Parts: sequence; structure tokens; C-alpha cells
Amino acid sequence: MGKGEQSSLTAEREVKRLQKVRDDFFSIAAHEIRTPITVIKAQAQLAERFHAQGRLQGELVEKTLRVFVQESDRLARLCNDLLDTARIDSGCFEVYLSEFQVASAIEEAVARYRGRVERHQFVFEAARPEAGALVVRADRERTMHVLDNLLNNAIRFSPGGGEITVSLSVRRSKCSITVRDRGLGIPGDRLKGIFKRYYQAHQSGLKGPCGLGLGLYVCRESVRRMGGNIRVKSEGDGQGSEFTFTLPLAARATETFTGGITS
Repeated sequence: MGKGEQSSLTAEREVKRLQKVRDDFFSIAAHEIRTPITVIKAQAQLAERFHAQGRLQGELVEKTLRVFVQESDRLARLCNDLLDTARIDSGCFEVYLSEFQVASAIEEAVARYRGRVERHQFVFEAARPEAGALVVRADRERTMHVLDNLLNNAIRFSPGGGEITVSLSVRRSKCSITVRDRGLGIPGDRLKGIFKRYYQAHQSGLKGPCGLGLGLYVCRESVRRMGGNIRVKSEGDGQGSEFTFTLPLAARATETFTGGITS
């Protein structure tokens, strides 16, 4: 076989591989998007039937509203990840930097899950007492998106419940935010590709949808464009996971919290 034929065969195989990746992705995406819609519809039909019987009250109302909110959030998260991925590909993904207290953003993100998740407990820790007033220069909305993604993953991948810890610390001119769970953990051979597009760290061990494999990819792009970085640590199966991302301190916060001090 000549070089030309070999090159043509290699190109043909690559085209087929990419077509399979595309087809698999669309199949997963359709399933992921259909799932929350199906759940919402089923709960709405149940509520409608109970309402007709005059029995729509108390715990059933609370459960119905909780399902609507949770599944709507899931659908919104999927759509946002798809849109952000398209923006990244087209060069239109933007961040808008401003100064804000990062602790308030963390507390707001955690508050969205408290009361809606029964089997998990959330703990917010600050390495230093004054860190509660820490001001960063970043995109607050993007920061909230990263926190929401990491918290949602921590819940999904610790199906047995347990404690989820969010910690805040300062080192030189950046703050570090860590989300830690005690769930399934990540196999060592899958850590390296965790932030790649379409990557699925967990292919088993979970019931239900496993996601599009876009969330952590978008998180990485968001953090990077805000001047930070993101990393993951896990001791392996059943050992939980720890995701840490950094954000630049605002100039006035750098003067207050640093000056050779690290935590």
C-alpha cells in the first residue's frame, strides 16, 4: 500500500470515528434532555389527577413543586452547557469581570440545594475568619455556574448521601474554592481526561442519566478565562472526589489578605 492510499485510509477511519462520536453524542443528548421533560410531565399528570379528586395538598404539593424545580434546573443546566460549548467553538464565549465577595456567592450556591436535597448535608468552611469578606475580581455569574456544576456533581456522584464540604482559602494573590464529597470517587485512569469535552468519568455505578460530558469542560473554560485554574483529586473508587478552582483576588483584597501570608 502506497503512502497516498495509507493516508486516505487513515483519513477515512478518522471521519468514521468522528461520525460515531457525533452520533453517540446526539443520542445521549436526546436522552438527557428528554428525561427531565418526562419526569416533569409525569409529576404534572399525577398532580392533575389528585387535584381533580380534591387531594392535591400538603406533602404532595411540596413534592410536586420540588420535582418541577429540580428537573427544570437540570434541563436549564443541559441547555446552558450546550450553548456555552457552541459559544466556545465560535469564539463568542465571554466573561464579564467585576469585584464581589466570593463567600456570598458560595453561600448563595449552597442555599439553592439546602432543603431540596434530603440525603446530603452541606458544610461551608473558611480557612481564616476574615475570608468571609474576601473580594475577588471575576465573573460572578460564571462563578455561580461553576459552583452549581460542582455541587450538582457532588450530589449525583454520592448517591448514598453524606456530607459535601465547600471550603475557601487564600494563597498569595488568589483564593481557592474546594468542593469535596464522600461519594463514588474517580478511578485513577480517568482523572487525566476529566475536563475534556464529552468525557464521562463514570460509565457505571449510577442509575439514570450520566450527563453530556460538557459541564466540567465549560467549567474549565470559565475558570481559565477568569484568570484561574481548576484541578481534581480522588483516591479512587469509593473514596470521594475533590475539585478545587482558583480566582484572582481584587487588588484591594490582595493588599489585605496577602503580603507574604498564605493559608
